[in-house]
Amino acid sequence: GAGNGNTYMLRSIMQDGPAALVAGGGMVNNMLRALGPTGAAASFSLARYIRVKPADIHYGYGKDPAFLTTDRYTELVMHELAHASHFTKVGTFWWADFGMAEFSNEGEGDYGGCCSKKASMIALGEGWAFLIGHLFADLEYGLRSTSFPEQGFISQNRDVIQFGNQGTISSHIHFLESFNPNRRLDPSFWVPKGLLYDMMDEKIELFPASGIRDQVSGFSCSQIFGLMGPDVKSMEAFKIALIQRYGANQKRQILDLFSQYGY
Repeated sequence: GAGNGNTYMLRSIMQDGPAALVAGGGMVNNMLRALGPTGAAASFSLARYIRVKPADIHYGYGKDPAFLTTDRYTELVMHELAHASHFTKVGTFWWADFGMAEFSNEGEGDYGGCCSKKASMIALGEGWAFLIGHLFADLEYGLRSTSFPEQGFISQNRDVIQFGNQGTISSHIHFLESFNPNRRLDPSFWVPKGLLYDMMDEKIELFPASGIRDQVSGFSCSQIFGLMGPDVKSMEAFKIALIQRYGANQKRQILDLFSQYGY
């Protein structure tokens, strides 16, 4: 369907040697289990395809060629490329753990539930990808951006908020700046889709209805990306690394911001 993407990195993983094949194979098996009872033929066909022709990234466009020239497809592509960039920092085994966490985290929504041992690793990887996807879509399209649903059951179009352009602010920045981590109608409320942008923007909440008190500013994409090494496996570890390397002078404000997002 339109808007679906996955960054398996299986081709790269399976080129990394015998040990990586074990990790990659485990990810494939986990993916198949997560699909549920799809039928023996379908499972066999998918398993064979993944192993014979493994993909690093998969993009869906809903069989609608017009979707390929939209800001929403740009956001999708950049989101998945952000994941691929993360892979280059953390390597095969981190990524296999991340992939398995996403495919097996139980709960509603696209990423499962908030409170499992896997959730914080998922939050870190997806928080980075949502930042880059929407940031680059804004840079490319600006006020030519279209509106899109978020903060609800997106695939069912239920309990969603429609984010559109607001004055001189594109729908993509509107979403990042408006993300509400306390909206329980959103099953993925715990994925900090606006946190990293809050670290970069001015100390002004353009949309106070989000409930966020943002007193952090001045960080760059480069600094954020530089913290995402193989030892940083959770939002908590990222927060500690951020304060130690760059944020001692904003420690109190950083701790407060992360706390508002549940970290």
